[in-house]
Amino acid sequence: ENELICVRRSQKIKLQLRHFALKSILRSILEGITQPPVISHNPPKTITMAPVIPACILTQSLFDQSVEENMELFEMSRESAVQCTVEQYEAMGADLSYIELSGGEEGGKSRMEKLNEDFLEDLNELDKCVGTDGKFVLHDAGEVVERLRRVRLRCEYGESDPTEKKEDIVKDRKEERNNKGTAIFFSLMHAHSGHYTLLSLLTAGLDDQNCDSKYVALREASALCLLSLLSSSSKDDNEKPWSDVLRPLLANGKMSLLLSMSFDFQIQHGSPASLSTKTESPASHLTMLRLATLSLRGNERNRREFYSTGGGGRAALDALFASTRRAEDVAFATDVCRFVAAICRVDDDRSTDVFSGMDHARDLVRLKAVTHLRSIAEKAPAAAFVAARALACREDTISSLISEGFLSLTTEAVLSSEGDHSIKEPALGLLRNLAGSDSVANDLGKDRAMIDCIVRTVADDPSIIMAAHGMGLLAALTLRNASRGDSILWAGGGRAIVRCMRRHACSRSVQRSGCLTTRSLIGQGSVERRAAVKEELIELGIDELLKSSGKLAPDEAYAALREMRLHDNVKLITLNEDGKVKSTTVEMFGDGSASNFRPIFEESADIEVRIRSNEKNIEECIRC
Repeated sequence: ENELICVRRSQKIKLQLRHFALKSILRSILEGITQPPVISHNPPKTITMAPVIPACILTQSLFDQSVEENMELFEMSRESAVQCTVEQYEAMGADLSYIELSGGEEGGKSRMEKLNEDFLEDLNELDKCVGTDGKFVLHDAGEVVERLRRVRLRCEYGESDPTEKKEDIVKDRKEERNNKGTAIFFSLMHAHSGHYTLLSLLTAGLDDQNCDSKYVALREASALCLLSLLSSSSKDDNEKPWSDVLRPLLANGKMSLLLSMSFDFQIQHGSPASLSTKTESPASHLTMLRLATLSLRGNERNRREFYSTGGGGRAALDALFASTRRAEDVAFATDVCRFVAAICRVDDDRSTDVFSGMDHARDLVRLKAVTHLRSIAEKAPAAAFVAARALACREDTISSLISEGFLSLTTEAVLSSEGDHSIKEPALGLLRNLAGSDSVANDLGKDRAMIDCIVRTVADDPSIIMAAHGMGLLAALTLRNASRGDSILWAGGGRAIVRCMRRHACSRSVQRSGCLTTRSLIGQGSVERRAAVKEELIELGIDELLKSSGKLAPDEAYAALREMRLHDNVKLITLNEDGKVKSTTVEMFGDGSASNFRPIFEESADIEVRIRSNEKNIEECIRC
């Protein structure tokens, strides 16, 4: 019997050695470490391994799982399994400072399972605060706010607890550890339909416009929960977007009412620093404004319904007015500009071909929103440029911005803020939209200092956003005018374009703008000028860049190569849904009929005569 016991213990030790050796080898392979682990023939607690595990690999769930494995494989008690697991990970160099060393609960429940139960308990208790008619039933406001806070922290930090002393460590590791840790709580929120409960709590006391401290705190906590849901990317792509959840609130005018109440509260009580009551939320106006902005961003239907039936225009004007009243609150002014930009944006939702942002921009300009933006530009120029760029999408709105002095303000910001990219980047974006007007493009083309600044910005090492704005501005300046193109070439624009396209080869916006600029530079002027420009750009290597950019912007790249008479070396193909070649022809231009195609559309001298002749031919055909 004693021999059997010894044999059994020996088998356990060998099994444990093999188990940890296999785990160390797998970790070595994943980390790119080729040397095998060094294992001593001692009891399992003194196993040493050569590879060092980075601290970012060890999570709370992995630690609890290791404890459960030790208990199952080696028939250890929970205390012994925890001690053994701690010593093993310490020997491997893992950081245990932010790990809870309990190893889960007794009775088979791990820490994660207990967190799930607590999370569902909070959701169930919040459900009890909402009646069958969907209205809020007030119980203990403090308890409800505390449960909302716990739900929000769980959705933001996953299995971690940021209220502990290890808060800084948890925040530093949030991006590394909790993308998977928060997914389970988002799934539970979806399955439980907790977002509808949050909507009911958000509108608590709204019908009576109750501004009591407990209602303000309750709405603030609910808005923060919804804000964490909207700003997180941890949800499953197949699930319903969180911004769609807020659509009823946007369409029936309740979001506009919440914004107006928070703005009035902010104007009456001053800046956040002047609020002394802890129960009243000092940042409620910022929270509501950011919640509305995120619900509109990237969702055309939300944007359209909010403005058409939800009073979005009135809410935008109220926000601009409140910002001008509180001139010292720069953070609020910045959020207001982002809110206005979200209402008028037309380029962030490709799921639809119909955009309402242009109509919203025209309406806001008619309601004198540009005047308020000009006042905001004095204290927050970067944010004002972002909002003004969203408004500068039509010829009439561009004229209004110019009349308010945004053109001179933008050119001054571009020329004076050489090292400050936080201002120069949005200024270039606004100038890019303003250059869509021929009068503005002509004025910029005559300004030699501005041309040199733009070319120098593109030629240097800009960020992707600044490179996209700079290249887009060059494309707008070279459109329909050969003299502006010559000014850019004389300033070294050809070399700058080539350098920027090479540096940002993976940016579709940069490649597309480079192709459009090249096409405009070569397709204008006399035959001699075209030949000279083509030769200069080919020497710089633009032809190879155009061929490679065809992967990101095929239509623009093919048009530029066609203008350079180099399209015979490439073929533009169209793929069907199965990935097979559908067509090898260019439907926009035609394969052989566009050899004399010019990108500049000029009116013919006999255009009226030709129109009348075509009308007569049509009438004769109808009579026949």
